[in-house]
Amino acid sequence: MRSLALFLALSACATGAPVGFSSGTTWTIPLVDPTGGVLVTPVTINGKGPYLFAIDPDVLTLIVDEKVAGEAGTARDRGTQIHYIDKSDTSRQRFHVELHDLRVGTLSIERRVAMVVPAGTYAPGIHGVLGREIIADSLVFGFDRDRGVAYLMTQESFKPPPDAVTMSYELMTRQINDTGNALPGAPVMDDFQHAVPTPRRLVTTTIGDAKVSLHVNFQSLPSALRESLWAKAGLQPAAQQLVLVDEAGSKHTKDKLAIAPHVAVGAVTADNVVFVPHEDKRWADEIFDGELGLGFFDHYTVWANWDKRTLYLAPRRTIDARERISRWPTLAKCEHVGCVTVNLTDPLAGQPPPEGKPHPGVIVSIARDPSTTGIPLEVVIAATRAPGEPPLPQLRVVIPEHADRVMEHMHADFVGAHLDVVDASPYPRGCTVDSGCIELVHGR
Repeated sequence: MRSLALFLALSACATGAPVGFSSGTTWTIPLVDPTGGVLVTPVTINGKGPYLFAIDPDVLTLIVDEKVAGEAGTARDRGTQIHYIDKSDTSRQRFHVELHDLRVGTLSIERRVAMVVPAGTYAPGIHGVLGREIIADSLVFGFDRDRGVAYLMTQESFKPPPDAVTMSYELMTRQINDTGNALPGAPVMDDFQHAVPTPRRLVTTTIGDAKVSLHVNFQSLPSALRESLWAKAGLQPAAQQLVLVDEAGSKHTKDKLAIAPHVAVGAVTADNVVFVPHEDKRWADEIFDGELGLGFFDHYTVWANWDKRTLYLAPRRTIDARERISRWPTLAKCEHVGCVTVNLTDPLAGQPPPEGKPHPGVIVSIARDPSTTGIPLEVVIAATRAPGEPPLPQLRVVIPEHADRVMEHMHADFVGAHLDVVDASPYPRGCTVDSGCIELVHGR
């Protein structure tokens, strides 16, 4: 089996499409739940799957969990002894597996070596990560949340959007806080070799009264800042627990977050950006101060030209939900938008409740189109009320392949609400109830 080092070398040396890519200059990757959340796409491997993978340009290689390695891997490598250094500056031994016939959207890849992490490393339903073996430095990477797709394209085929603003970054290549075996080309020590973390892509960022250096991170929704800078940045902590996974597959628990009212990188700005404490012991604290997560880019369609060290950010545009859902061929021709009909039933038929009695709430029912029988569905529904009334959370609906409909009792805030399907996919996540789920999603 080819070694991981050889695959990384081939990827790093490429000037066009990486070795093993299917022909073409532009490849389209459909995203699951694109209107909010991390970037996730279905991947088939060796005819197995599809499996849901997150996208993370910081990951050195491809990552799969033990489920994928067992079902789709063709050869195990238990002797390479490549160690990855996580954010706690801890060396993590990872075995590797060779994968054949990977298919991601319109892209097919002959074969790749993947790092294997334990099952349950990522959020429910996520079984791997597409890293720099796919999101290669030689290509331009973009994602459009409105259309629900990501793109890979060659340098020659990329044309920046005419209305885009640019954000240039500095590539920080300082060595990590480790022994010499963490440096490129280091000799083998103790029968293993350390893989070098990807260089940090740093942008100067203004948060309150603080001007800081942050690494652009397209895998994490929240941004991160060293706690010693929170007071100067005007960040007020609130208790909340989050679990984040780094590029070595290690979990890190955060016990607080804060909302920055305004964040700016040059002319690019964002309001109400979530921050968590930043800690990355692989580098000295003074080298950089944290990370700029996906939440900062929420209102932009993003293109990253790694070769030019430049991001191109174009304002997002509202598009028709049916057009967004058409990225899934199985759902594109349904009679109803999202392949479902939505009904809201008020047991009081619009009348006020008896004096002194609270309103009993409403019943929401979502039924699938018959043409999707046997297909699992995840549907996102926007709930709106009259102008001037407080906003309502969205509904995330999971209909299992064996169910025709799901129903849920909702509180009285939904009385008189208008429900519209804004997205759907055949890849539901996070529902453990056999009959299906309807849950509230805040803050989108």
